[in-house]
Amino acid sequence: MLASISTTVTIVDYLRRWPHPGSIVLLILMLGLWLTSVLVGVQVYANYVLAPQAIILEDCGPWSGLGRSRQLMKVSSRRAFLIVIPISALVYLLTAIPAALVGFVVRSRSGTFSDMDLAHIQMMVTLAAHFGLIIALPLQYAFLTLVYYDLRISTEGYDLEALAQNEALP
Repeated sequence: MLASISTTVTIVDYLRRWPHPGSIVLLILMLGLWLTSVLVGVQVYANYVLAPQAIILEDCGPWSGLGRSRQLMKVSSRRAFLIVIPISALVYLLTAIPAALVGFVVRSRSGTFSDMDLAHIQMMVTLAAHFGLIIALPLQYAFLTLVYYDLRISTEGYDLEALAQNEALP
């Protein structure tokens, strides 16, 4: 009886030391699903990122703007993709860096925290992140508008000077 208990403990110890093959398969499946969802999300974002510019500058509806954005991005997707993703990363950095700096400075100056102190720290970090967004989002939309006009010029021969002259005429 004692031998079977020690054998069971040995098997349990073995299973604790080495991952179960089923968990490895599950981990691989989860990582594959995560990677697939990230890639699909980036592709969807890149296809429809110019929808606000299309809606406003072409004076069309939301569904037409989404279609127009996809049409523009499909023609020169690699070039636009290589511009859109770094712009989004810049927005993320301009949002995260002020928040991280404020959080680091406030936490390094404080000793122990009460619940109220943690709430104030979280509020200051959130305000810093929003300050970064206030700076970053107009830059993002300005860059995306330039990408929009660049794609229209390169694909359709869109001429900004002719448009400006037509608008200036009475």
